[in-house]
Amino acid sequence: MPPVLGWAAVTGELSFDAPLLFLIICGIQVNPAIIEAQMQSGIIFGLSGALFGEVTIKDGRVEQTNFGDYRILRINEALKIDVHLVKNSKAPGGIGEPGTSCVMPALTNAIYAATGCTLPGRTVDDRR
Repeated sequence: MPPVLGWAAVTGELSFDAPLLFLIICGIQVNPAIIEAQMQSGIIFGLSGALFGEVTIKDGRVEQTNFGDYRILRINEALKIDVHLVKNSKAPGGIGEPGTSCVMPALTNAIYAATGCTLPGRTVDDRR
């Protein structure tokens, strides 16, 4: 089976008033609505990881057992996400990760552009 190739880009303003724009080129789109939903949920999960993501270990075990004790953005905290699908004739493939992996560096780059400061921690809110 040949590798699945896709391209993604994220852009937006550092504002909760403006939508985040996500562009994805992923081959033939068998079900565009599912691709859009997958990208939106991946972006929320990626932002959650960038803002709050922390897994702690105690006595050799991970303390977080599920979403009840692992912080995820709530619907009232989420920003508007506009997903744009670019049509092409490449073979369809998996679409799981681009939303999550693209938004983390986009957020930290936006913070750098706005403040001139880089973030040394693992999360945006890393106070260690």
